[in-house]
Amino acid sequence: MRNCVVLMLVVLFSIGILGVGCEKKESSKESEVKVPSAPSVTAAVVLCAKCGEVAGTPKCCAAEAKKCDKCSLIAGSPACCKGVDFTKGNVNLCPKCGEVAGSDKCCKAGAEKCTGCGMTKGSPGCCLAK
Repeated sequence: MRNCVVLMLVVLFSIGILGVGCEKKESSKESEVKVPSAPSVTAAVVLCAKCGEVAGTPKCCAAEAKKCDKCSLIAGSPACCKGVDFTKGNVNLCPKCGEVAGSDKCCKAGAEKCTGCGMTKGSPGCCLAK
């Protein structure tokens, strides 16, 4: 008898839990705000000081890659002609704005945002996931 009561309680509890998730929620189109999704730039994104590419990727320090005549990094790399200071070695990108973390440009108020990725337009992290 005791087992039947426990079983009934478990069944009723389970039905109660499942029923809560079935409520239809009304959403107002006016309250919905679409924000462009940010690329997969995280605190772990590091630019290689030797080539300007994301460190550890297949493009990083690729022997066959063409070098930029102006900055000597890999042409088209995230750091190519962006004025990134590599004097202290590899640099981390800020996951919020795409600039070099801790630099003067990092999370600067009023900086123009890219409509494609939401990062600071023209930053090394801008459209990095594309």
